[in-house]
Amino acid sequence: MNFFRINFFLLLIIVYCQAGAQKVKKADKPVLANLHSHIEYLSSDKLEGRRTGTNGEKLAMNYISDRFSEIGLLEKGKEGYYQPFEVHEGKQINPATFLSIKNNELIPGKDFFPFPFSPNANISALASIAIRELDMPWFVDLKEVLEENKNNPHYDLEDYIKNNARRAAERKATAIIIYNTSETEDKLEFNGKDKSEQLAIPVVYVSKAVAKKYFSENDATLEVKMKIDIGEKIRIGKNVIGYINNGAATTVVLGAHFDHLGYGEDGNSMLRTGEKLIHNGADDNASGTAALIELARLLKSSKAKNNNYL
Repeated sequence: MNFFRINFFLLLIIVYCQAGAQKVKKADKPVLANLHSHIEYLSSDKLEGRRTGTNGEKLAMNYISDRFSEIGLLEKGKEGYYQPFEVHEGKQINPATFLSIKNNELIPGKDFFPFPFSPNANISALASIAIRELDMPWFVDLKEVLEENKNNPHYDLEDYIKNNARRAAERKATAIIIYNTSETEDKLEFNGKDKSEQLAIPVVYVSKAVAKKYFSENDATLEVKMKIDIGEKIRIGKNVIGYINNGAATTVVLGAHFDHLGYGEDGNSMLRTGEKLIHNGADDNASGTAALIELARLLKSSKAKNNNYL
């Protein structure tokens, strides 16, 4: 491909190198100043690492589109310069999820949570804690299994829960309600990144406080109502697309990603200290984005008209 003799991109690299090595040519000073300004803003703490779908990414895309507009690029996104896209980041507990015991509604995330491998379901029953009846929810206290395996570093509690739920489904249970009355911490929580195969019946974990309030009497029969609604957790990110129309038969596509890692929420950071720190991303990829903006500016005013540029 004739890449407009690649002179413009090389110019950006040369300007960077010259800045620290020798006196910059007068004609190059505006480019250098622009590059510095773009990188300084895009990698600033204000943008909080530009994680896709966050306000920091929005600030970055607004900055880029403003520069595109100043340069005179045509809008080529679905929404002006912007092209929305979905980021699937796992599962979430949807707002329709609820659990009530004896007509007292519990708080999702605080009092209970369904495991992500649970199917969506509606259940209403008068269930016995001690008796495991057909077509009823079953109650499972983790106390015994936790105490038996508290010194076993290889014990997989979640695997036990899944296998237990499979066996219960085969014996016609409609749900499993799990709780823990032992002093041993189970460290169970909703894990949206879990990609386990969906089970046949929902598995719900309730807190110690709820268990103490409702499950202390082993011979009790409880009115239980639940709706499990687990769905995809989706963020919306946006590309920024500008166009130089030279009326040519061919179009050169140029790109740089302007998003970055945010605070490292997605587990893709090299930081291993556990701190919540902004990943500014000056090199990855505020620098490339800055170069792309300046490349667009140079191409718009250049005599390289054999291609259109996206």
